[in-house]
Amino acid sequence: MPNITHFHQRIAKGTTVVAVTAATLLTLAVPAFFFFFGYTNLASGLRAESYFLSQNLSTIVSQNPKLWTFETSRINDMLRVWDQKHAAHDGHRMAVSWVLDADGAIVAMHGEDDQELGLSTIVARHSIFDSGRKVGTLVLRRSVSQLVNNTVLVFLVSLGCGLGLFYFLRVVPIRALTETARQVTFLATHDDLTGLPRRHLLESRLSEAIVTARQTGGLVGVMMIDLDKFKDINDGYGHHIGDAALRALAERMMAGRSRKDVLARISGDEFCLVLPALESRTYAIGVAEALLESVARPIVAGGHKLHIGTSIGVAVFPQDGATGDELMVNAGVALSKVKSGGRGTYRLFDQTMREHEEFRRMIERDMHIALENVQFVMHYQPQIDLTSGKLVGVEALVRWRHPERGFIGPAEFISVAEESGLIGPLGEWILARSCQDAAQWSGIKVSVNISPVQFREPALAAKVSRILSETTLPPRLLDLEVTEGVLISDTEKVLDIVLLLKTFGIGLSLDDFGTGFSSLRYLQKFPFDKLKIDSSFVRGINSDMKDAAIIRAAISMGRTMGLRINAEGFETEDQMDQLSAMGCDEVQGYFYSRPVPAKDIPALIDTDFPISNADRKRPKLVPVVPEVPAVSGHRS
Repeated sequence: MPNITHFHQRIAKGTTVVAVTAATLLTLAVPAFFFFFGYTNLASGLRAESYFLSQNLSTIVSQNPKLWTFETSRINDMLRVWDQKHAAHDGHRMAVSWVLDADGAIVAMHGEDDQELGLSTIVARHSIFDSGRKVGTLVLRRSVSQLVNNTVLVFLVSLGCGLGLFYFLRVVPIRALTETARQVTFLATHDDLTGLPRRHLLESRLSEAIVTARQTGGLVGVMMIDLDKFKDINDGYGHHIGDAALRALAERMMAGRSRKDVLARISGDEFCLVLPALESRTYAIGVAEALLESVARPIVAGGHKLHIGTSIGVAVFPQDGATGDELMVNAGVALSKVKSGGRGTYRLFDQTMREHEEFRRMIERDMHIALENVQFVMHYQPQIDLTSGKLVGVEALVRWRHPERGFIGPAEFISVAEESGLIGPLGEWILARSCQDAAQWSGIKVSVNISPVQFREPALAAKVSRILSETTLPPRLLDLEVTEGVLISDTEKVLDIVLLLKTFGIGLSLDDFGTGFSSLRYLQKFPFDKLKIDSSFVRGINSDMKDAAIIRAAISMGRTMGLRINAEGFETEDQMDQLSAMGCDEVQGYFYSRPVPAKDIPALIDTDFPISNADRKRPKLVPVVPEVPAVSGHRS
């Protein structure tokens, strides 16, 4: 974190300056003040002594104005007594005291030799007067060596206090600041929920691993790890349970990992594992398999036993990318491939994935332009009644007339539209254009596929109602096709929307029947009008007894429930004969017609399509029409 480091350095520098300044002031100021006041006190005391001695000498002079200079012994005694008196009083001894006559000659002297005092002395001078006339001078000199020695001791004590002050002003704050900076840096670079590194730190470690691998010729593995449908846990049990599960999973994924490995949480339920000094791609596969097994074990959080799957995309340096960004992107591409293929496993990146991902990005980019410029066109595949051979309906199929790539089929762009959010405006345009075309066809019903993403739109029913009104298409001529993917997600909410749509009078078909997991439950729960058998079963009706048995059972069950049966993708006369014999109501496929533009549909309305010559006696089954629940109070 450069900003945090720079801020820390600035604070440390400022704190050091303050600490040094304060410690220096304390170390020097206290001895200076001590010496100053000590010196001032000694000097003022010496001046007072000099004054009083000069007054006494003036008294002696006044008593013997002519002979006072010969009373040396008396003056010496006086100086000695005075010195002893003040030495006993204040602990100092006068070093030298002189009495000089008017000519400067020494009359009397007491104390040490003046030469031995050196320069460390205090000097006080006072004149000796006789009747107002100066007749001599008193000179007192005192050594300050003791004061200097005491000042040195004070300096040493002050130096110790200054060092202590420096410690508390510099070391303690810097230590606290360093700890705070460490915590801030940790919080900035690590996830606060799991304690794992964030993306920025992961990218830094990955770059370091790549540099080392270039020098040693080694490998570096990157794994993008996504928890499958983790949002369902947050929605179903609450975020506190989801958080507990994330922490437990993070610990599991780190268990047994090398200290050099870096596991980071880069989004809500997505992780990334960097494996520096990877031994081989095979080793990366082993790690991925171990992670899948570890995450798959049940987790107990908040009293709930949770089963969480995961999907993993793997990329390896240098084969799959020369930089950290390339490796993470390509591992993400491999992860997307896993998720689109059913989840719960791992995939190693290969270049074809990259090309596919680039194609998808191009599709998404160009779709924005296509919607603005209306580059999409509608084709319609006829649905033929097997009893009469007449056209009874069409299925709307969108095509993209790309200015550079020509016609692009829906299989290449519908999934991209769903993932990018463009399916909303595209689906609305498809529905509006299909209804607009069907309104010109004299009673031919149009079937329009509705994406699971569209069914999650709260305003879907309102959009359908508005489009029917704007195009003047009778609701009975509109049939909405849904797959089990629509029904699985939030079944009750979808049921509310379906029931509201049924009140408009439109039809409802279950598309791709037999390819899901819970078709029977949905047939019982939702008010379908038509059942469409998936083309994968129709293709094997003459060669696979199981496919034929499935179709026969589906037709029998559908007719028992009062549903019209449609078979998709039939291409041969033998298939038509089989479907006719089983009692299928209508078919669509290349045997009769490929999808055609809207302008070709009117010519097919009066066409007599060939029908089977096989015995088409159908069992006399009493249809059971499912009861449609009341719609009052249902949301749109």
